[in-house]
Amino acid sequence: MSDTSSGPGFLVAEKTPSVSSIKHSKSSVSDGSSSGSRFEVLADMHTDGYICKPVPLLKSKYKQGGGLYLLIKNCFAKYVEVVDIQNDTIIWLKVSKDISTCGFDYFIECVYLPPAYLNYYKMYNCDLFYDLLNSVEKYSSETSRVFLLGDMNARTAIVNDFIINDNVCGPIFDSFNHILGYLSDTNLPVRRNPDQSTNEFGLKLLNLCRSTGLRILNGRHKDGLANDYTFCGSRGMSVVDYLLAPYDFLHIIDQFIVCNFTSFSDHAPLHVRLRCILHDSQEPERNSVDTPETVSDTTYDELDQIITQDEILKCISNLKRGKSHGIDGTFNELFIEFKDILLPFLEEIFNKILASGHFPKSWALAVLIPVFKKGDSSDSANYRGISVVSNLAKLFTSI
Repeated sequence: MSDTSSGPGFLVAEKTPSVSSIKHSKSSVSDGSSSGSRFEVLADMHTDGYICKPVPLLKSKYKQGGGLYLLIKNCFAKYVEVVDIQNDTIIWLKVSKDISTCGFDYFIECVYLPPAYLNYYKMYNCDLFYDLLNSVEKYSSETSRVFLLGDMNARTAIVNDFIINDNVCGPIFDSFNHILGYLSDTNLPVRRNPDQSTNEFGLKLLNLCRSTGLRILNGRHKDGLANDYTFCGSRGMSVVDYLLAPYDFLHIIDQFIVCNFTSFSDHAPLHVRLRCILHDSQEPERNSVDTPETVSDTTYDELDQIITQDEILKCISNLKRGKSHGIDGTFNELFIEFKDILLPFLEEIFNKILASGHFPKSWALAVLIPVFKKGDSSDSANYRGISVVSNLAKLFTSI
């Protein structure tokens, strides 16, 4: 998980670092008492900026063992905890209300539901959708909200995940509505789902949504970046990976993206960003930088001002087409043609560099190209070197 500066922030899914950079720390093992669940997490591990929690599979059921890793950014570590593990395939995380924007604890369920035809269900003798329903009811309260995320092997097409026209009508029911405590479902727009098929798990997932008030975010998020296929197999493409959230908490899902497929999996990564708050006292310490014992009293106020989009736009207008690129492969044409899209991102990146005082190391790398001058071409002395650096770095330094 990740953070931003003080004030409104985000919880973000991050890429897993290389295993070679991970170092072990102290052990933490405890047992849960709920049916079909266990709470077994191996020794905490540490990598650059993260705490890593390994969750093993039971070797009695998996000959090769295996498991997964949960990576939590250091600044969030004391606010995020593993509260339950069910049937080796459902993990519940608790995000403390201390960093939520609504004053609620968030319970996030990371799930993988094996396909119905696998022997998994014989080995565990369980009904995962029944367990999910019980867990959602367990963790949902007046002070907490539940979110579901993962591979559910469920195909839902565009079938409604709510009860249509679920209004309690008539004077008799209306007069007792405060006693019944029944909240009718709100009709939502049709989801944009490229997968028009359904299956057994899909219908069960839809029933789970109708029973709990959770709603499918795929094909429904405001940015429109979660409307794509999530799985690509030998029989074609489908949507089986989902994010589910309470209807009244859809607004805290700041970003939901079905990312591009990679060579590591036949499932597309899901990127989810929840709004959160980190106060100044909760901010992670920045890397210290050695400073001279004596510092000049001369200051330049203009150098302490933030970089504006107008300044960036002015520098982009001075860029020339047809120039070579550095090792990052960014051409000037990228900034020229897509400036309207890139401006807010460039503004955020440049100001973070300015505030932290840390210039990216990759921007300082250059491609050295030898250019022949004259004389014997076999003599290296007759060449001069031209350094080609990142065009993004040159745009930053031109401001």
